[in-house]
Amino acid sequence: LDSTPSSVLSELRGAEDDAVGVALKRRQILAEERAEARLKEQARRHRDALEAEKKRKNEEAQAALLRARLVVYYEKHNPERVGTVDHVLKVY
Repeated sequence: LDSTPSSVLSELRGAEDDAVGVALKRRQILAEERAEARLKEQARRHRDALEAEKKRKNEEAQAALLRARLVVYYEKHNPERVGTVDHVLKVY
């Protein structure tokens, strides 16, 4: 190293600094891409969960409406069978 000119050493240090800078920048870009992918996946799972909850609530509302209609029907046409509404709904 004593025989290597200082200009060459300076260039080597500069090249090393540039290489480290490029590597750090690439590492930062990869980290940001991974973070963005994680956020997108979390958002997708959240949307899916919201949609599933909405579907579940809709199905519950439909079942409650059907039960209420069946109770009214039985109260009008066959009152002694009102107690069987839940069984009828379970079977059908």
